[in-house]
Amino acid sequence: MKKAILVLVAMIGMAGISRGDSWTQMASFPGIKRGDAFSFTINNKGFTGCGYDTSTTNVLKDFWEYDPSNNAWTQKADFGGMPRMLAIGFSIGNKGYAGTGVSFNPATCFQDFWEYDPSTNLWTQKANFSGGGRFGAAGFSINNNGYLFSGQSIDSSNYFVFINDFWQYNPSTDLWTLKTTFSNAGISNAASFVILGKGYVGTGFDSTINNLLQSFWVYDTLSNSWTQIADFPIRCCDARGLSICDKGYVVTGELSPQHCDSSLFEYNPITNQWIQKMNFPGLSRDEATCFSIGNKGYLGLGGDDGDILYSDFWQYTPDSACTTGIEELSNNKINIDFFPNPFTDKTTLTITGNPQNTVLNIFNIQGQKVKSLFIGNATEMVIDRDDLSEGIYFYELIDSNSKPIATGKMVVE
Repeated sequence: MKKAILVLVAMIGMAGISRGDSWTQMASFPGIKRGDAFSFTINNKGFTGCGYDTSTTNVLKDFWEYDPSNNAWTQKADFGGMPRMLAIGFSIGNKGYAGTGVSFNPATCFQDFWEYDPSTNLWTQKANFSGGGRFGAAGFSINNNGYLFSGQSIDSSNYFVFINDFWQYNPSTDLWTLKTTFSNAGISNAASFVILGKGYVGTGFDSTINNLLQSFWVYDTLSNSWTQIADFPIRCCDARGLSICDKGYVVTGELSPQHCDSSLFEYNPITNQWIQKMNFPGLSRDEATCFSIGNKGYLGLGGDDGDILYSDFWQYTPDSACTTGIEELSNNKINIDFFPNPFTDKTTLTITGNPQNTVLNIFNIQGQKVKSLFIGNATEMVIDRDDLSEGIYFYELIDSNSKPIATGKMVVE
C-alpha cells in the first residue's frame, strides 16, 4: 500500500510537466569550483570564466571552453583583465565580450571591457564601460550590439550603491551609448535572455537588499522602450536565464538566505505566460554558469548560497523548442507560410488574412536578427536566400505597432 501511495504521489508531482523535458548530466567542470562566473556562446561552443572560490576566498581569472560535440572542457587563455566575480558576458558574431565585476581585499569595482577571439585565443581590451565600475549587472546581445543593465557599485565608505541605467555597446565603433531604462531603482543579480531580437530582464533584488523581485520586462531595440510582462512565478535573485529557439528559460536561484532553488520555468512571448518545466536535477543552487547551444541549454557550477560550490554540469532538452508557434496565434486570423521550406535559393512567403503595414524579421538560432523586410499589405512575396548560411532560422511577422502577429521556423539547406 505504501508503495502504491508513493507511485501516486510521484504521478501527481509530474502532472503539468510536459513529456520530453529532460536533463542529462555531462562532463563535470575540471577547473576550480566557482560561483558568479561570466559566460557566453560562440559558434556552438560555450565559454565561462572568472568567478569566486570559497575554499580560498579568491576571485579567479581562468577561462574555459565547453564543446558539446565531444562533451569536453578545454582551458583557454586567461581573461585579459584582473581576477573578478559578478562580471557580465555576451557574444556578438564570432567574438565574446566580458567586463565590469568586482574583487575584494580591497574592494574594487571594475569598468574595463574585453573582447575574446576564439580563432586566435586572445583577449583584447576595448573601451571602458562608460557607466563606471559595477558588478551584478545583467548583460545580453541583440543583433550586432551588446547591452548592460543596472547593477551596483561600492562607494568610498564601502556601502553598496544600486545603479539605475541601461547601456548599449557597439563593437564596430567601440562606443557605449546610454539608453532608456525602466526602473526607478537599481536592480542587481537579475536574470536575462533574448527571444527573437528582444531582450528580457527580471527577478534580482533592489536597494532594500532583502527585497527579492519577481517583475519581468522586455526591451524593444526599435522603439528603445521597455514593457512589463507577466511576473516571474517566484521571488528570487541569482537565477540564470537562457533562450532556446523562441522560448526563454529561468532556472535555479536564491529564494532567501540559505535557501536555494532548483525550479525551471519557460516563458512563451506569444501567450505571455510562464510554465513550470522539469526541475534542475542537481543540488539546488544559485550563482550558476549557464548558456545555450543550438536547441539545448546547459547549467552547472554555482553553489549553495556561496558556502558550498559544485562542479557538476548538465544539459537541458526542452519539449517545446523550435516549434513554429503559429497555432498560438490563430486567433489573430493571420496565417503565414513559406514554400518550399526547407529551401536552397529562394522561398515564397504567403500570408492569408488581412495584413496591414507588416514587417518580416528573420533571426538565427542565437536570436540575432539577420534580415528585416517590409511586407506592407502584400499577401505574397518571394524571399531570396541572399547571404543566409545553412541552418535553422526563426521569423516573426509584426504589425505597425511592432506586435508579433505570426511566428515560425524556416530551414535553409
